[in-house]
Amino acid sequence: LKLDVPQTHHLAGTQGDKNSILLEVGDAGSIGFNGKRIPAEQLVTAVRELLLQNPQARIQVSAAGGSSMGRFVEVLDTLTAAGLDVEEIPVRIDYQP
Repeated sequence: LKLDVPQTHHLAGTQGDKNSILLEVGDAGSIGFNGKRIPAEQLVTAVRELLLQNPQARIQVSAAGGSSMGRFVEVLDTLTAAGLDVEEIPVRIDYQP
């Protein structure tokens, strides 16, 4: 069963803020992290390294309109495996029927 994730919009913040890190889930399931495309299997390591370098970093998740809900959940599971509390991660999804 394929479910599409509604389009997300970036949360308000200061552009270039070193503590704001964007994690993007692309249409084809690609992962963008901190401005770079990375393989999904490297996401846990990338998040852990980032948090070691900057414990104040806050990750914001954005999903493209065509990305699958399953892929979105996989990304949240990966963040949990990296030691993050996903309830603390800002995710804004605007649904427009």
